[in-house]
Amino acid sequence: MLNAPYLEKLLHQFVSIMVGFALLHRPYSYYVTAVYAATSSSPTDPPNLAVDLLNFMAEPNENGVVLTWQTATERDNAGFNILRSEQRMGEYVQLNSSLMPTRANNNEGAIYSLVDNTAVKGKVYYYQLQDISFSENRTLHGPISFIAIQSPADNVFFTSATLPTFAWTHDFQSSLSIEYYYGDEPQAVYTIPVEGTTLTPTAEEWQAFAETAQGRTVVWRIVGNNTSSEIRRFIVTD
Repeated sequence: MLNAPYLEKLLHQFVSIMVGFALLHRPYSYYVTAVYAATSSSPTDPPNLAVDLLNFMAEPNENGVVLTWQTATERDNAGFNILRSEQRMGEYVQLNSSLMPTRANNNEGAIYSLVDNTAVKGKVYYYQLQDISFSENRTLHGPISFIAIQSPADNVFFTSATLPTFAWTHDFQSSLSIEYYYGDEPQAVYTIPVEGTTLTPTAEEWQAFAETAQGRTVVWRIVGNNTSSEIRRFIVTD
């Protein structure tokens, strides 16, 4: 006959397996890392997440890295922290000096932003978003990253005989392209699919491009999966 302690142990194992299965098949709108605890006396169901996150993005510009996120709903949410690391699996350090309070009312969502003005240009960082409930439950979202341009510099000049090398750094981007437009024609955006971390056009390709771009400002950036680089410019002269 099975004794009571053994039956209790089997019951705890069964509930833990079912909770884990439910979490794996729960449809999140974004990648979420959540940790739930259970007491030794009885298993506890996972609490409802305080924040239903629609998106969380990082985009570098001349002032640093702009972090934006949007929530669909917020329940019992006190606010947010932004954490940064120089490695995806490295140590994350909080950027904001104090909790960023919620802006949502009546379980509605809201839009938030924070500028990381301590980011070094050309360096890739990783960010996590942490929401904290009024009962001090903490949930991490991310990490996310962005694309950092290495060359050419901003506002440089090229001739039809000078072949530029476009170089960038990225992390886990399965789809990349260069988007560009001419400063006097911003409504027409052109896209060039790219692979890897560099692109150097052939002499024939660059000369053909230079004929169209001569005397014009070319505004460009690298675009990946839900992220992009900062915007840069160059001018093609005679």
